Amino acid sequence: MSEGLTIAVVAGIFGVLAGVPAAVSAYLSHKTRQENTDQHGESQKRLKELNDSVKETGGKVDGLVHRVDQLDGKHDDLSEKLHRHLGQHDVDLEED
Repeated sequence: MSEGLTIAVVAGIFGVLAGVPAAVSAYLSHKTRQENTDQHGESQKRLKELNDSVKETGGKVDGLVHRVDQLDGKHDDLSEKLHRHLGQHDVDLEED
């Protein structure tokens, strides 16, 4: 084998060996980006589910507030009737 051919073969081998880490690095970078994209998509999906759940819960709480307000009004009416009744009962006892 001639000296020029030997140099060309050795240079070719070094060229291939130098390209292997770059190829491995490019592959790993691609895989990392793909995993990141998948995780980002999953995170977005879960955040949307959480947001929907919070909105649903908020609507239920708003409805509950309205019902508690109605119950509070009914309680006040009943309390007033009870006090009037007890007051009337006290008046009836004093007359006896």
